[in-house]
Amino acid sequence: MKKLIFSIMVLVLAIVSASAQKFYTGGSVGLWYESAGNTITATLSPELGYHLNDKWAVGGQLGMAVITNFNTASYILTLAPYARY
Repeated sequence: MKKLIFSIMVLVLAIVSASAQKFYTGGSVGLWYESAGNTITATLSPELGYHLNDKWAVGGQLGMAVITNFNTASYILTLAPYARY
């Protein structure tokens, strides 16, 4: 899994550096611990976008999360495409 995530990150950086004027990257990383419910939540949401012209941009964010309370684990995958003006 680590090799896959690292390979994706290298691929995104290679694409972005090849044409830095058109592409942009971003995202978020999160870790949350709730002591009352003894729950840990870890999230990773990389973002990649492309400028179509001076006013419009399109992109998407792929979110992955793991929620565990030491007995069970839930895995969440989200996809959030968008267009910006």
